[in-house]
Amino acid sequence: MTVAEFMAKEIRRRGVEYAFGIPGGEVATILDALHQEGIEFVLTSHEAGAAFMADAYYRRTGKIAVVLATLGPGATNAVSGAAQAYLDRSPILFVTGAVSTDLKDVYPHQILDHVEMFRPVTKWSQEISADNVGGALHEAFAAMQSFAPGPAHIDLPVDVALQIVTGGLTPNEVGSPGADDKSATLRQIVAQVDSSRCPVFIVGLEAADKKTRDILRTVVNTHKIPVLTTYKAKGVLEESHPLSLGAIGLSPSYDKIAVEYLRSADLVMALGVDPVELRSDWLAVWSSLQPIGVGQDCRRFPGFPFSVTWSGHPGDFLAGLNALATSPHRPTPDASLERLRAQHQERWHAADERTATLRAGILAPHHILRVINEQCSGAIVTIDTGAMRIAANHLIHASHPNQILQSNGLGTMGYALPAAIGAQIAEPDARVVALTGDAGLLMLMGELSTGAARRLPIVVIVFVDQSLSLIDLKQSRMHYHHVGVDVFAPNFAGIAEQFGGVGFISGSVEEFRQQLEMALSTRDRLTIIHVPVDPAAYDALM
Repeated sequence: MTVAEFMAKEIRRRGVEYAFGIPGGEVATILDALHQEGIEFVLTSHEAGAAFMADAYYRRTGKIAVVLATLGPGATNAVSGAAQAYLDRSPILFVTGAVSTDLKDVYPHQILDHVEMFRPVTKWSQEISADNVGGALHEAFAAMQSFAPGPAHIDLPVDVALQIVTGGLTPNEVGSPGADDKSATLRQIVAQVDSSRCPVFIVGLEAADKKTRDILRTVVNTHKIPVLTTYKAKGVLEESHPLSLGAIGLSPSYDKIAVEYLRSADLVMALGVDPVELRSDWLAVWSSLQPIGVGQDCRRFPGFPFSVTWSGHPGDFLAGLNALATSPHRPTPDASLERLRAQHQERWHAADERTATLRAGILAPHHILRVINEQCSGAIVTIDTGAMRIAANHLIHASHPNQILQSNGLGTMGYALPAAIGAQIAEPDARVVALTGDAGLLMLMGELSTGAARRLPIVVIVFVDQSLSLIDLKQSRMHYHHVGVDVFAPNFAGIAEQFGGVGFISGSVEEFRQQLEMALSTRDRLTIIHVPVDPAAYDALM
């Protein structure tokens, strides 16, 4: 069996069903082997787009996908996608083609050290050979799926792909972890919960799964404990729940409100919170709060200390808490919750004031986001990076984990469109809506061809303000010159038609509402809604 055939069989045996990317001559052998094993290949327009698709696919299915890239520029393009997966804790297997081993040290064309290039943005990176392929694949999958999950990288020289395997599957022996009696720590925490009058949960990325969701609602209802989530954990408790306090992490104005509430609590419990989700301002906040930490490894980041730590899955902790805690006579914190919600509303009133007088045909972005929240309650929503993302996270409510998909740890622009494609491939019958700014869409607009080729009915809503609004706002506040932030925005509705889709331009909120309703009913082609917006509202949210 050749190395490529062995790799494909082993990758398929581990549940991989899709590979995304752009082929080159150096990966033709492994591409054919993957095809022979029934792994479907999705041709993309950019390797970073391929990685974003794989990321969204994993978030919706829990399954690892492959990103395939050729040597040189293919590999360098894929590095941003690996960085996204690394900082958002997504296991993706990157496979790059490499020059023949006999040319590696004597010929320079397109030759880079792929292994060293990927090493800082993956959990594992190695060149494959005929005698190490089995053990290497085992190590790659083990690294991807261990805590914290993340990407791995295999570099496959073109001649090695055709060589006969000389080394079998030889996994390293992994000893079973010693029994860690966590019951005493759990009882200690339960005692604090029972004596607390104003506890609160902060729920993060590690807890953004069905296991946590299934028990969290019971604990919240039984023990009257309100919930804040990070942006990546939105929906672990449905945000329509009366004890859901919304999301934290990126908006200075909203975070200020949340921190005020946290300081009034007498017990803060962080469930699966990863500091990669938070702005650096949270360093000082965390040190002063000293919350209880629950997760696989709460000691990874010394800048985020905990008073007590419980090591394990947050869902298991909640099950133990629910079984032991009594929470005697704790009232629902109605007054403090109403105060917090009133402060939230003040931010939106301020946004309304900033957009009170708009030119005809120019809309307020938060009015559009409210319509999206009303009409897309069951849809998967991907959100690009920028000022609009912060507003969207506080106006669009999620009802289950990973309903809202976004780049948070890396915070890269260009994510929303390819992520929507990955989510739609994962769930063909779902409604998938991508929210992006004009600049974000322009970065990876070529992926419209990927969606069009598969006739995916994604809905792309483009907030067109012809500006890098978040940077423009920062320049203004720092009293810098307005420079380098103006964007030329084409007619995106017309572009939709060129890709075989349907395009609209919104002239009013009501017109947008009707267009979105039509877009959501379309099942055989993409729709782009071009929405001219005034970014002035964002100032109230930052």
